[in-house]
Formats: sequence, structure tokens, C-alpha cells
Amino acid sequence: MVDKMKTFKTAQELKKAFLSWAAVDILLEEEYAYRIYEWIPKWTDELSFGKIDNGSGDELVAVFGPEDCIVKGFDHESALSPYAQEEYKIYAGIYDQTPKNLLERLTDPAIEYEHVTFCFWQEAGEEWKKGATVIPEGADDGEEFLTGYFHTTVMEHSAWIEDYYEIEINQKLQTLIQHVFAQKVIDRGFLFEHGFNERAEKIMEELKEVAYPVA
Repeated sequence: MVDKMKTFKTAQELKKAFLSWAAVDILLEEEYAYRIYEWIPKWTDELSFGKIDNGSGDELVAVFGPEDCIVKGFDHESALSPYAQEEYKIYAGIYDQTPKNLLERLTDPAIEYEHVTFCFWQEAGEEWKKGATVIPEGADDGEEFLTGYFHTTVMEHSAWIEDYYEIEINQKLQTLIQHVFAQKVIDRGFLFEHGFNERAEKIMEELKEVAYPVA
């Protein structure tokens, strides 16, 4: 496991972070197709769904239960990709040791079970775990790369925003990101204050859909 996951000691902490990342994307990007982060709080009656898609063929999916989580990632340039094997197949060991009840969550056609170069999980009350995949010398399974989108601080996320959205992070925008990372209530007055007059109604609707606190 990479050091990044030491920050998120529990699946609940990672779940909360997904909400913040998705909410910031809703505010800054009007077009859904260009957003990186997705959060579906009620994917099923008991499960929540988070996704990171960088638009370049790489993605990370996280499926959360009330107290557990399974994460699978796909780095399209990785030597562990099914497309890099002589016969298209999942690289040996990636899903080995994964609890069956968690692994079953990845069989939904929308998740593309075979598109995987790494997988890790956390059961209730346990630490994060990862299968004992033997990664060839000089190869990379993409975990460090894709969990690099797990921004743990406002400063880290702000730096990413400057690069991805090509906008300057001024004090007003910094305050906005801090507000969302703290998951403080957003109302129409807050949106008007930050220049979202024309999109206010749409933003409020989308924030409600991801279960972000609004008034």
C-alpha cells in the first residue's frame, strides 16, 4: 500500500473525501463529462460509489458499504493491464485474497471488473489490505499514480485545480475550497457571493444529488 492510504485510516474518511472532491468539481465544472470526481451516495440501498476518471483512459472506482470499502484501479499504461498480457486476462494475484463479499461489488457491468491493475480493500474494523501481486521489475500497477488524486488538504487540491482547470487560486476561491472540504452548508447566498448566480439552481440540485449539506 502506498503512503497516501495512511491518511485515510478508515473507509468512512475516504467516503467523506469523495464527497468533498465531487462537490468542488460540481462548483467549478459545469459539464459533467469534464469532471474528474464522481460521487453517488445511494448507488444501491446499502452501497455508495466513488469514481475518479482522468479522461485519459485511467480510472479508480471505490464501492463503500456502511463500514467497509473495495477500491480497484486501472492504469492503461501499466504492464499489469489485461491489454498488456499475451492473452487478454486479469494479471495474476490482483484479486486474490480479496473477500468474496467485497469482490462481488465489482461485478456490476458499469464497473468493468476486468479493467484492473490494482485492488485494495478495508473490512470493518480492519486496516487497508492489498493482494500479494508480484509486480515485475521496472513495472508499476498504477496505485501511486491514481491515489495521487486522493488530495488530503486544501492546499494540495488547490494546486491540482490550478493545473487542471488552468485558473489562478485567489483568496476567494481558496475560501470556497476550504468551505467545501469542511463540508459546511452551502446556500444560494453563498453561491451568489462566489459568483455562481447563473448556475445557482443547477448547482444546488447537483449538490443535493451527492448528499452535500445545502440550505
